[in-house]
Amino acid sequence: MDDLNVFIIFGIIVLFVIVVAVIISKSSQEESKDDTALYDLGNDKQYRNAIYKQISIDFKPYLQQLLQSLDNLNAKVSRANSEISQAQCDAMCDIFKNAEKISAQIHEYWNSNKFKKDFSYYIGLHYASHLLANSLKEEQQKIKDAFVECKRRQNILTSQIETAKRRQEKSHGEQRYRISKEIGDLCRIHQNISKWKSYIGSLNTKYNERVTSQNMKTAKYRDYIAENFGAKGQRWKERCHQRALARK
Repeated sequence: MDDLNVFIIFGIIVLFVIVVAVIISKSSQEESKDDTALYDLGNDKQYRNAIYKQISIDFKPYLQQLLQSLDNLNAKVSRANSEISQAQCDAMCDIFKNAEKISAQIHEYWNSNKFKKDFSYYIGLHYASHLLANSLKEEQQKIKDAFVECKRRQNILTSQIETAKRRQEKSHGEQRYRISKEIGDLCRIHQNISKWKSYIGSLNTKYNERVTSQNMKTAKYRDYIAENFGAKGQRWKERCHQRALARK
């Protein structure tokens, strides 16, 4: 009977050790998988989820709110187009203002002492800056397209005006009067397009400068992480570099 009890106790201990070993092994595998995901910048969803899993619980809601603001901004950019209208120009300005606020918030968190600032904290903010730069670049391209469209319309109108003037030289009386009115209408449209071109051109310049500025900030964040987190940071920076080369 004593031998049986010893055997049962021994079996329970062995079973307990096996269960603990399995749990530890599974936990290690999950952590290893998350660590790997932190270097997979090519998969945005997986990368974001890995950051969420490892970031400190006190900062997680702040990062989630920040990335949600970026998702909302990107949605606005996706809905935008190169249409030439007051409403579209207002949307371009609104996107710019929102981007400025988000950039300031990222900078504030980066310099904050309120949270546990580990590797995942910093790469989370770098990721936010990276997303912001991409959205700004996408919107800037649409603004550039609108500027090109203004130039195209200007050229068409200039050609139409010159053609109408040549017709006017050969006309008389009522016909000459009608062509003169036609020229006046074309000139007013041309003048209006010129105003839009000037305004959109200034927006394009602002966006160009903002894209450059945000890319510089993102690079600064990237370099800080590489310099302050040893081999882990260097490896992460190298993956950033590889991804950038792959996208060219």
